[in-house]
Amino acid sequence: MNRERATLGDAEGRYRDLVKLIPAIVCELAPDGTTLFVNDAVTAITGYWPAELEGQNWWDVLYPAERRDEIDVYTRSRFGDVTNQETTLTAKDGSLRTLVWTSFNEHQADGALMSVIGCGIDYTDRKQAEGLFRSMVGSTPLGSYIVHKGRFQFVSEQFQRFTGYDENELLGADPLELVVPEDRSLVRECAVRMLKGDNPPPYEYRIVHKSGEVRWIMETVAPIEYGGKRATLGNFMDVTDRKRAEKALEQSEKRFRLLFEKSPMGIAITRQSVLLYANPTCQKMFGYEGLTEAHGQAVADFFAPAERKRVAERIKAREPEGFLTSEYESVGQRRDGSQFPVHVVVAHIVLPDGPAAVAFLTDITERKQSEEIIRQLAYRDPLTGLPNRALFNDRIGVALAQARRYRQKLAVSILDLDEFKRINDTLGHDVGDRVLKDAADRLTCLLRSSDTVARMGGDEFMMLFLGLAKPEQAAEVVERILSALRRPFVLDGRELLVTASIGIAVFPDDGEDAATLLKNADVAMYRTKEQGRNGYRRYEPAMRSGSPDRNC
Repeated sequence: MNRERATLGDAEGRYRDLVKLIPAIVCELAPDGTTLFVNDAVTAITGYWPAELEGQNWWDVLYPAERRDEIDVYTRSRFGDVTNQETTLTAKDGSLRTLVWTSFNEHQADGALMSVIGCGIDYTDRKQAEGLFRSMVGSTPLGSYIVHKGRFQFVSEQFQRFTGYDENELLGADPLELVVPEDRSLVRECAVRMLKGDNPPPYEYRIVHKSGEVRWIMETVAPIEYGGKRATLGNFMDVTDRKRAEKALEQSEKRFRLLFEKSPMGIAITRQSVLLYANPTCQKMFGYEGLTEAHGQAVADFFAPAERKRVAERIKAREPEGFLTSEYESVGQRRDGSQFPVHVVVAHIVLPDGPAAVAFLTDITERKQSEEIIRQLAYRDPLTGLPNRALFNDRIGVALAQARRYRQKLAVSILDLDEFKRINDTLGHDVGDRVLKDAADRLTCLLRSSDTVARMGGDEFMMLFLGLAKPEQAAEVVERILSALRRPFVLDGRELLVTASIGIAVFPDDGEDAATLLKNADVAMYRTKEQGRNGYRRYEPAMRSGSPDRNC
């Protein structure tokens, strides 16, 4: 019996040591709120050392009296079986920290409350990143939709997968029909706030999947202009798995073990660069179905070949005091050879059987994709995929610097589709959008890889021709473009005839800076329209007389 107690004590001590190092707050509270235990992560998140909190009332320190009326998490955490919610802690310096909080109760044999276990992940910085993302407009790999006058106008493929409905079933439908009735008031309130200019933070609610399953989503909304009208852009991600993964933990060794086994982070324990333990999240992350398959392998084998030497050096247990010693991004390699970006935090600890290293791993594929989408939103036209005005201005700046250096010529051209408004008015904006995308494809095919075509907005395009030996070369390209655009656009068995008016300005003859070249190309384009459209003109100084002055 004494030997069994010693073994249990060693096991509990081992998991307590590991919990102290996990980069999320883990605490144990008495029924009256007295802090019995809190891990070291509380210092990085709140500024308090564990010794400052242990023995003190958790709610009095981190939820001061002036904020107490905001917090029903207090009663839910004490008397609910298992809770998962967002909460805000007051740090030692007075700043607020937003956490996703999981808590559960431990009861005595007679049912009396013995203690409360809480686990909180700091999401403050993530909220700031989401704020930046909300200001961007365009399609994303998240579930995206556009609503106008209370009806779906666009739904992304990911949105359709999330809800189980196809595009034909969703377009024209009321979005609130997907929402669980109890959550509709929240969704409606956030939509109203957004329309009044008060952008709401990301919020969570439930939808009913076509199969009848209730799914949790986290959503952001932003106002946009769609088809010339004010509309709402919504982006959401399915967080059902996160909700389900936050489970109740049990007492002592079992609750600490479950904390590791159910953690959304991948957790691996190594010694001398060899894997001893990997939690299920880590196993799944790297493509393994059970610990026995991966046990005993070299840690470096779980990373891309180019990363293995660096990872092996960082993972060696050379500081057994238990402090976090390394944090970095790397490239993981799954069992099938596929690779993915991973965030790694390495800590060094002393276990009962000797020193070891603990690695906390997070698959950051979605974050990297979001960063790429934000970059694309900043420089690409969402309809045609062409560079937008910002990217075009960057490229013309670089091109002018090279042209001056090597004494070369380049040309800037502005193209406007003739009477395009008639297509939108008579056939609808959907047909107009298809014409714009087809026109963009034709322009792209005619230009060299070194040239650029960008969408200016509406039915106008900008083009940049580099390395010209003589100005006439630009005219030759423009003639091919006009010829290509004169070919009928065939849409749903209907042929549409579209022509264009083009203006050209050549560096350095017609201007020595980007602004001047764009203005002069614009003037030449308008002269083309005045003289009958369906053609092109190169800029001449005489065109300035009575010319429209547009801000290009």
